[in-house]
Amino acid sequence: MGAMTAEAAALREEVEAAVVKELARVGPDGFKHEAVVKAFADRGSRTTLYRWVTASLKSGKAGIALEKQAAAATKRRAKRDADPAAGAARDVVAELPAPVSVAQAIAPDAPDSAIPFMAKLQECFRTAEQILAYARTPEGAIRNAKLILAGSEHVRRTLETAARIQEGMLELQQVGRFHQAVFDVLKTADPAVAERVLIRLRQLNVTWGVS
Repeated sequence: MGAMTAEAAALREEVEAAVVKELARVGPDGFKHEAVVKAFADRGSRTTLYRWVTASLKSGKAGIALEKQAAAATKRRAKRDADPAAGAARDVVAELPAPVSVAQAIAPDAPDSAIPFMAKLQECFRTAEQILAYARTPEGAIRNAKLILAGSEHVRRTLETAARIQEGMLELQQVGRFHQAVFDVLKTADPAVAERVLIRLRQLNVTWGVS
């Protein structure tokens, strides 16, 4: 096999740089050869491009470049943050998927402040009680069976909604505690470790379409 031309060598360097950039963006789990090859498809053979991408990954050059990026990020943070690990930990928590609020779970199209939940639930119960009271005679006998069934169904739905709100509040508390636990662990870790966790989490968010 003849020596690589200067033009081909320059193209290979660009491909290897693109491999590092894409790997930094999506991480090893989300990396796809095609994402890099497609960007250079009009400048070289796809077979050759695939071979270069594979060789770059196997050589370890991309991994070394990413470690250098993480080290550089750690140094930059140390210059601007008195507690680098805590700073990285805060950024990690900020990258974690935010919990869905109770308001969004019950009424996803309305802003959180638009629905006074407890007041509305109490109003629903009062309405149901009025319906059930009207459906019976003063002596307690059934006056209107349909109204009693409607009132009972109204109570059931209201209780179901109340249970969902209570469950949502418990889940929010759990997610909040998890976020705090992640922060507590990382803030005491080596700053470089916390920085690598942040980088990896951002990659996963891209891969999973979270961000």
